[in-house]
Amino acid sequence: MRLTTSLMQNGNNSKLACSITVIDMSLSESVQSSLAEAEAALRNALSYAARQERPIVCNSISKLICEIERIESFDGILDKLEEFSK
Repeated sequence: MRLTTSLMQNGNNSKLACSITVIDMSLSESVQSSLAEAEAALRNALSYAARQERPIVCNSISKLICEIERIESFDGILDKLEEFSK
């Protein structure tokens, strides 16, 4: 996604014009499946870590899972923006 801005001046009036260009970059099927596998492996690691590791390890693994979910949800948001801009 690219955001461009321009300032248009007409005498004493100034207007800020913004436009958003959405580039089709949805995640490929191979990337989606790899992210799903990574998330499943991290969830498995988290279940073991919860039983025998220090809390900081569980926290770190949880953050990694959240980052993967954020990638997937952000891709969905970009898809919706792309549909809206057409």
